[in-house]
Amino acid sequence: MANVLSELSEGLAETVAAAGKSVVRVEGRGRLSASGFAWEVEGVIVTAHHVLERDDEIRVGLADGQPVQACRDRGP
Repeated sequence: MANVLSELSEGLAETVAAAGKSVVRVEGRGRLSASGFAWEVEGVIVTAHHVLERDDEIRVGLADGQPVQACRDRGP
């Protein structure tokens, strides 16, 4: 049983390490930042709708800590 738990723990750690590279900080509400993730290499960031609902001044903090200015897709 200990071997199964050890393998599960190692697998989860690898998954979190790989996914963590895509997690970003989204600042768009003027008070608290929210999380998001990079969906595509070209710069598509996915976050909750309410984070950006009323804000055009959006900044994204990348995994390396660098903040960049973003634009919101207005959609259909």
